Amino acid sequence: MKNRLKIATFVVGVTALAFAAFNLSPVLADSPGQLESNPAFYVVKNVTQNGAYANTVSANPGDVLKYSVELDNDGYGSLSSVLVNVNLPSTVSTTNTSTMVATTNLGGNSGTNGSVTAKLSGAESISYLPGTTELLNQQGTLIEKMSDGITTTSGANIGGLLGSTIEFVNFEAKVSTPPVVPTPPAPCGTCNLLSLTGTEPTFTANAHYTVTNGASVKSVTFNWGDGTTVNGGTIANGTTVITSAPHTYTTPGTYKVVATVSFNSTGAAVADSSCSAMVTIPKTPVTPSPTGTCNLLSLTGTEPTFTANAHYTVTNGASVKSVTFNWGDGTTVNGGTIANGTTVITSAPHTYTTPGTYKVVATVSFNSTGAAVADSSCSAMVTIPKTPVTPTPPVTPTPPSTPVALVNTGPGDVIAIFAVTTVIAAVAHRLYSRRFARS
Repeated sequence: MKNRLKIATFVVGVTALAFAAFNLSPVLADSPGQLESNPAFYVVKNVTQNGAYANTVSANPGDVLKYSVELDNDGYGSLSSVLVNVNLPSTVSTTNTSTMVATTNLGGNSGTNGSVTAKLSGAESISYLPGTTELLNQQGTLIEKMSDGITTTSGANIGGLLGSTIEFVNFEAKVSTPPVVPTPPAPCGTCNLLSLTGTEPTFTANAHYTVTNGASVKSVTFNWGDGTTVNGGTIANGTTVITSAPHTYTTPGTYKVVATVSFNSTGAAVADSSCSAMVTIPKTPVTPSPTGTCNLLSLTGTEPTFTANAHYTVTNGASVKSVTFNWGDGTTVNGGTIANGTTVITSAPHTYTTPGTYKVVATVSFNSTGAAVADSSCSAMVTIPKTPVTPTPPVTPTPPSTPVALVNTGPGDVIAIFAVTTVIAAVAHRLYSRRFARS
């Protein structure tokens, strides 16, 4: 506690001596206020580029610059009506030099001045940003927001400034941004659709197109897909369709038709644009050939007389012209009868006169409105049997006459007869044998 009292007593004593010294010195007591002048008292920095304060900075379009004026009263007396006036040129240039003048109520050499330069990357102007003027103390703490006017002829009045006191007046300005010149829209041309009109095999192509921003049609090429390419087409007034001349296909098939449109332009070049469509040329329909056929030959009747029936079919305009019946026995006759609503040609009856097996053939000829139709034949077999032979009736045998009865004389008679017969035979044999031996 005693030490603390000693320290307090010392401080009070020193303070009393200081005031006594000021009171005793008339020079110190009468020292007026004075704004110190120094080139470093007016500086600028590029806030956008996070630069440092300097007398000269570089800036680009759109950068924000902060200007700072240091007001340093290095005198003992106070100053009043400190007025700060900044000349910030608004002219367009690549260099902008701003000047500052600060004056006090004392006038004369009690003021300060300075200049800063902003080097711009292009010919631009710098303009004050309203609402940015501030008054700060030596520690950079805001004292007050000031009204605009520091860059006008009337300047900014910060009021009084105590002796041996430093304050700062800061404000911001912005480098102008050159107006963006809108890029004119590029000319454009497009072939949107290709339509085909006409009747097979002749068609007309219609290229539907659009043009914008000064483009116009220069030329068009039509490729028909069959090796034929033609230039040129017709554009009717008020339309956006280019019409080709008619084109006739000569070969059946499927083709891709392509229209390629070229454009004129007052600006940038416009690329060609194409559109396409498919077309099919069918094969020429083939008229079916007429046909005629003899399908079956049937025979009706009773041996040996028959009627032939030729069953036929005709198509595609064919009709029966004539028919020939060959009976297989050397007889051939022309003609037959076709009953209404039938497909049968009936012959006249034919009678076979000789037995045998015969092949009957019907040959049909046809009429036709188109290609000739070949004759067509059909056949059947017929057998004529031989006439049956009537058998000869059997001969009735004549009954034998009544035999002569022999008198049965008993066994002795029989033996006697046999003996006589034997003797006669032996004599005859001997006579006959001798005769032939002699001769």
